[in-house]
Amino acid sequence: MRWRVTSGKKSVIFARLLVSALAGWIASSALYVAGVALGIHISSTLLLVTAFGTAVMVALFSDFIAISLAKYILSLIANDVEDISKPESGTQVEDIEDQFLIKSFIKMLVEPAIPDIVDVKIVIEGDNNSLDDLMLDPMLLEELEELLPTAVDGWGYVTAIYYTNGNLIVMLDPQVARLLMNTIERGDGEKVVITRNEELVQIYDIVKRAYLTRYPGADGTMAAYIAYKTIKQLINNGLIEVPKELVSNMPYEPEEIRVKVLEQIREENTH
Repeated sequence: MRWRVTSGKKSVIFARLLVSALAGWIASSALYVAGVALGIHISSTLLLVTAFGTAVMVALFSDFIAISLAKYILSLIANDVEDISKPESGTQVEDIEDQFLIKSFIKMLVEPAIPDIVDVKIVIEGDNNSLDDLMLDPMLLEELEELLPTAVDGWGYVTAIYYTNGNLIVMLDPQVARLLMNTIERGDGEKVVITRNEELVQIYDIVKRAYLTRYPGADGTMAAYIAYKTIKQLINNGLIEVPKELVSNMPYEPEEIRVKVLEQIREENTH
């Protein structure tokens, strides 16, 4: 059988020679530039040997280089696909039990501020299971559906809260729900343990918003005072553990309101 050079093979051979020559030229040029930069004389012979040697190496091992490069690119693509397909860890509430724990925690959190609360229901964005509790009350679900268009702005690190007939409905972003769950898990069911300022901010925000939702006529200063007092009471009762340096950050308010609240607390403590 005679070996015949087809037009396709000619193209491959020509491309390989072209790439090899280009690689040789780049190598010799780089060597020349390096020599000039370092003040070293590079002979023409060395430049030619470098160019020829590089061209030969590329020609001989071009297939190996191409395959290795292809494998590397494919591995990068595979890793990206794998990262995209993996669910984000630490941002989701895993099951019904977790939702129950968050619900119980929020009820404990708001009861000192709103004693007439009958029940707390939570809705986690994107989690249809969290709507199950509301499905039992069609009228409540209908009211919530009317609220949702305006509550969308509440998603994110701001908690949207709705009150109706003794029920406090708290709508949470998944990240906020996970953050609350982390504080519960640290306490092993005995108490809530807060270690970061962000966690205390969320808890403070929930109490304040719940109070303003239940008592819409209250002003911001009163709501800040109630939120501060409620959290301090829960800390004193051993239900919440917070480092002293974080407690000193409360209330999370503009300076004018913050000063008023702290002055009121100081007056109460002196009596």
